[in-house]
Amino acid sequence: MRRLGAGLREPVMFYGVGLLNTAIDFFAFILLSRVLGVPYLLAQLLSYTTGAANSYALNRALTFRRRGPLPWREAGRFALANALSLVTASLLLVLLHQGFGLALLGAKALSLVVSAGLNYLVNRLWVFPPARDSRPAGAPRPAPQAAAWGKAGGGGS
Repeated sequence: MRRLGAGLREPVMFYGVGLLNTAIDFFAFILLSRVLGVPYLLAQLLSYTTGAANSYALNRALTFRRRGPLPWREAGRFALANALSLVTASLLLVLLHQGFGLALLGAKALSLVVSAGLNYLVNRLWVFPPARDSRPAGAPRPAPQAAAWGKAGGGGS
């Protein structure tokens, strides 16, 4: 994972975490709606919330590498981003299942795919934005550090 370009590491991690969250969401949805007989929109809310809680913990620590105490503003933004994603997924679920007659689990799967893309964009740009560069405009970037195995300039010993 370290060798992936900086532009690829985060989306790959986000979708890796997302696969786990999706599995949690999907199996909780099946348990609630099919085994326990919970109405499917309530099952959607409960299963999605379970996956979202896991998503926040893992994405904060692994994907976006945030450490330290929980900032309430970040947690609030995450909750709003996931509320948007939940509404999107739920509207698609109803549209695909009731509107187009797609089987319930197929509609659930498609709604997850679409809402995951939206969720990544909102999380990357608004919940966990990249750290701002604190250098004054036009200031040169610091030189990269020499590799541990050699001296600056690439020469041997």
